[in-house]
Amino acid sequence: MAYWISVLFLLGSILFAFNAALYIFQSPGGKLLRTWPNLFGAIGFTVGCYFMYLQMINIATSEAQRLSYIWTDWSSILSRAAPVSCIGTLAYFIGALLFQVACVAILLDLNDAQSIVWVSLPSLLGSVGFVIGGVCEVKHNHVFDEELHVESYSHELAWWASLGNLVGGTCFLLGCLPVLIDPSWSGRASIIYVHMGFFVGSCCFAVTSILRLLMWRANDFGLTLLNQLNQAVELNAEVSIYQGSNDESVGLRFRRRSVSNANEALVLQDDGKLSIRGVTFIVLYCWFICIALIDVLIEAIWYKKRGFTEGIFFYTGIGMHCFTVCAIFMVLLMHSVVTQVPSQEPWRFAFYATRVIMVLGMTCVTIDVFAALNGWLDADASFSHKAASLLQLLF
Repeated sequence: MAYWISVLFLLGSILFAFNAALYIFQSPGGKLLRTWPNLFGAIGFTVGCYFMYLQMINIATSEAQRLSYIWTDWSSILSRAAPVSCIGTLAYFIGALLFQVACVAILLDLNDAQSIVWVSLPSLLGSVGFVIGGVCEVKHNHVFDEELHVESYSHELAWWASLGNLVGGTCFLLGCLPVLIDPSWSGRASIIYVHMGFFVGSCCFAVTSILRLLMWRANDFGLTLLNQLNQAVELNAEVSIYQGSNDESVGLRFRRRSVSNANEALVLQDDGKLSIRGVTFIVLYCWFICIALIDVLIEAIWYKKRGFTEGIFFYTGIGMHCFTVCAIFMVLLMHSVVTQVPSQEPWRFAFYATRVIMVLGMTCVTIDVFAALNGWLDADASFSHKAASLLQLLF
C-alpha cells in the first residue's frame, strides 16, 4: 500500500507539473491538452490519498478478511495512531477529493460564477487540506524539534519529505488565492503567477514522492504519517501498538522474528529496500506513463484536425496507448515485490531487458510529445512528415 501511495503521488505530481508548464510556456493544444492532464493527476492523488486513509483505518487490523474500506472504529484507531496522524491523513484525502471536483468541473462550460463555486473554491479548500496535511507531517516527524530528533535513515528522509509536502501544499494555496482575492486580475502576469505556484508545488510533491520510495521497504511502511511502522521495519521486528498513559502518546512493543527455515532467513537478509538505481527506473516508468497519457491527448487533437475522430485508427491508436500504460503498471507491480535484480537466469536477463525496452519506449514517446508541442504536428501534417522530422532531430 505504501509503495503505491508513493507511485501514485509521483504520477499525479508529474502530470500537474506538466499541465502548469503548458500554461507558463504557452504551449499549443487548446483546452483538451490543458485540462485532462490535471484530471489524470487528480485521479492519481485521490487514489493515493485513499490508500493512505485505507492504511490508517486498518492499522489495528491483522487479518485481510477484516479490512475496513470506508469507516472503522475510530476509538480503536486513536489508540494506535496519534491524533495528528489521523487529522493529516483525513486532510489529504478530503483535499484530494476537492481537487478532483475542480478538475472535473473545469471540463464543463461554466460561467464566471459557476467557475468560482465549482473550480476556484474547491481548489482553494483542497490546497488548505494539503497544507494541514503538511503541517501534521511536520509535527509528527518533529521537523523543527531538535530535542526529539532521531538519527535514522528513514527519519532523515521523512524529515525532508514532510517539509517538502508542506512547501508544496503552500505553493498550491498561493496559486489558488488570486482568483478569489482579485478576480479582475488577468493577463500574462496572472497566468504565470498562478501556474508557477502549481508548478513549483508539483515539483515539491514529486521530490517527496521519490524520497518516500527511498524510504519504502517491501513490508508495511508508514511513510511520513505513521512512522511507528517505519521503526518496526528498520528493526526487522514485529510491532504491536498500544495507547500510552498519556492520551496523546502511542506506545510500541517490538518482537524479533524467529527464522524457521533457510528461505525465511534469505527474506530477512534482504530488507526489500529499493536501491537508488531501482528508484531511478521507477521514476522513469512513471514518466513513461504520464507522457503516454499526454500522447493520447495529442493524438486525439491530431485525428480531430484530420477529421478521423470517428475512424477505426482513432480508437486503435488510443487503445495501443492504453495497453502501453497497463503494461508499465504491471512492471511497477513487479517492482513492489522484486526489489533487487535477480541473480538467476533467465530472470536476470528479463529484468535488464525490461529496463532497456522501457527506456527506449519512453524515449520515443517523449520525443513524439515534445515534437508535437513544438508545432511539428499541425493540421496538414502526415505521419510520414512526422517521422521525417523525428529522424532529422535524432540524426
